Amino acid sequence: EDDFLKYLELDYKRNKLVNEYMETSVTNKEIEEYYKDNYFTPFKVEHILVKTKDNDNAKTDAEEILKYLKKNSWEDTKYKDKITTESFDVKFDSGLEENFVKAAKKLKDGKYTKSLVETSYGYHIIYRVETNKKEELSSVKDRIVASIVANKKEDDTNYYQKTLIIMRKEAGMEIKDTVLKKVYNNFVDSIMKKPTTSNKK
Repeated sequence: EDDFLKYLELDYKRNKLVNEYMETSVTNKEIEEYYKDNYFTPFKVEHILVKTKDNDNAKTDAEEILKYLKKNSWEDTKYKDKITTESFDVKFDSGLEENFVKAAKKLKDGKYTKSLVETSYGYHIIYRVETNKKEELSSVKDRIVASIVANKKEDDTNYYQKTLIIMRKEAGMEIKDTVLKKVYNNFVDSIMKKPTTSNKK
């Protein structure tokens, strides 16, 4: 049990150091490019969700609600027993599914989607309430760095081992034992020569 706890502590510290190293390695150029290409002014939405889980007629129900909304107000829906409603801000780092964000970004304030938006949760009807104030780069810099690091991790399943290897090299780590050194060098060669392998499907 003591050995297992020591392993957990070591693993936690390693992951923390790897993450900190990756964050400090993000360049200003990367931050500026990410802000230019991926940042968008946050906005508030409300949405109606008809979950597919335990509902074989989810799409039919959602289409019926959408049709109803075309002749009635957003606030007045008689299908409250079939839906989930929620209100929140959509931000560049919200972590929402791409289909949802893409559809919501196309809307003007005070408008809702005229067709269903499908995600892994079910079928959405999105209402864009209002656009918030644009944030300057300086105020979202830390969040952008976190997003860049998360993308790098997702793009390469070997990021953890590669980063530790680089950190050991920069720290001047030297292995005296010749047998262990050979084993480690072979490990380094096998990891560093591996092409980027993404977690993305």
